[in-house]
Amino acid sequence: MQKRTGADALAYVKLNGVRRYCGLWDTNEAQQAYERLIGEWLQRGRAPELPPAHLCTVNEAVEAYLVYCESYYATSPKQTLDTVILALRNLCGLYGRMPISELTGLHIKALRETLINRRGKGDPDRPTLNVTTINRRIEIIKRMVKYAVSIDLCPAEVLVKVNAVENLVPGRCAAPSPRKVMPVPVEDIEATKEHLNRTVCALVDLQLACGARPGELVNLRRCDILQVSDDLWEVPLEQHKMAHRGRRRVLLFGPASIAVLKPVLLRTKQDGYLFPASDGMLPRIEAAHGHRRPNQKPNKKKSDRVVGPCYTVATYRRAIHRVCDEHDILKWSPNRLRHNYGTEVRRRANLEAARLLLGHGEQKTSEIYAEQDLTAARELARKLS
Repeated sequence: MQKRTGADALAYVKLNGVRRYCGLWDTNEAQQAYERLIGEWLQRGRAPELPPAHLCTVNEAVEAYLVYCESYYATSPKQTLDTVILALRNLCGLYGRMPISELTGLHIKALRETLINRRGKGDPDRPTLNVTTINRRIEIIKRMVKYAVSIDLCPAEVLVKVNAVENLVPGRCAAPSPRKVMPVPVEDIEATKEHLNRTVCALVDLQLACGARPGELVNLRRCDILQVSDDLWEVPLEQHKMAHRGRRRVLLFGPASIAVLKPVLLRTKQDGYLFPASDGMLPRIEAAHGHRRPNQKPNKKKSDRVVGPCYTVATYRRAIHRVCDEHDILKWSPNRLRHNYGTEVRRRANLEAARLLLGHGEQKTSEIYAEQDLTAARELARKLS
């Protein structure tokens, strides 16, 4: 809080470049007004003050919600926020300039119809989005409206109208039902591995051995691994898909996983990432140096993009897709390798064993129950991972 020079000696605070007056300097009223303004500013995520509800547009409400989401999903995988942005982009494209107070269920249904009718570039007869994806995007829009109501950007009746739009039902609408995700054929995996670099190949082998999610493996460091015994290594995860629900997640590496990890550990520093993205650049760099004159100047950079410290879920997936496209292999994604692992565990043990090793759970469990689950999972990992 600052003091304005002059005869009236007013107190003020500058927020986002705008001066807001609090009252007479050195008074309780000024201090209370200052604390109120700062509290409201922090609640908005340090964003500028929004217009009144009857003037606020859909674009402005979406912008406020994204500021909130950036802090709310700060510890979640990046694709969580990307999904929110994608859903709200659809809304802004149609109704961005409209006052959010005028948004109704008919607008949401019209937006949903455009998503149903969307077609892919390669196959104009095939819908791009399935029922599950469309319902998920509409739910994100409903959450945005709910947040807008909570900060007085739109009247509560808007939320009532939007929530009245029911989800699409598979088989009862024009949108296709989601395809059942199947394990990747072994011959496709082997054909792809022949053309992958050693880092991505190790990621594929490790997923097949332990059934972890790609996002749980790509940013692992050597110092994260706890060597419990010769035939069991563990990695307790602080951040994972179900952390916000209070669930515990521990990666368990049995003999098969350890056999994959040992060569990786030999070339990794103590605090280094197990799967550095720079490894994917080595063949390209070596080939480039073979076609350059000794005195040739380096080419001018085309962008400011730099190679990250480790593979991400997206770059891991793209590395596999690139090989599939180049060598005419049926395209598959790394998430499907969990289905390979789960199917194999269920065949060799039972469904409960697959649930434990894959880290699945339907409800929040107590600490005692989680420990019993982890004990059983350790024994299974020694045999099956």
